Amino acid sequence: MLIKTRDLVILVVYCGLIFQASAQPTLPIDMNLFLHQDKLVHMMAYGVMGGLCWRVLRHFVHQQPLLAWCCIGFCGLYGLSDEIHQSYVPGRCADAMDLVADITGAVISTALFTRYRTNSIG
Repeated sequence: MLIKTRDLVILVVYCGLIFQASAQPTLPIDMNLFLHQDKLVHMMAYGVMGGLCWRVLRHFVHQQPLLAWCCIGFCGLYGLSDEIHQSYVPGRCADAMDLVADITGAVISTALFTRYRTNSIG
């Protein structure tokens, strides 16, 4: 029970950090190092979210394909809500390609977790 709670708290805090970053008119990092750097940042952020989501949902979903689809679905819906949220933040806008990058990151990490991790707790 403690492990389930810990995993859930970590995911919720991480989602809160993404929400907080999306609420800022500008981010404190230089996003002009190379073309489409922001897409890579989205992929990495949602890749982490996919792994955290996998850690939570493995306690409840025991079929690997379903577990993977649930993780991808959660990350995709959160990414969609994040883009909608950003559309209301001055200086920010919603971008469909950001959502594609979010889902791509979630797919990659979920595939890796599904491939290299078991459903065991811990």
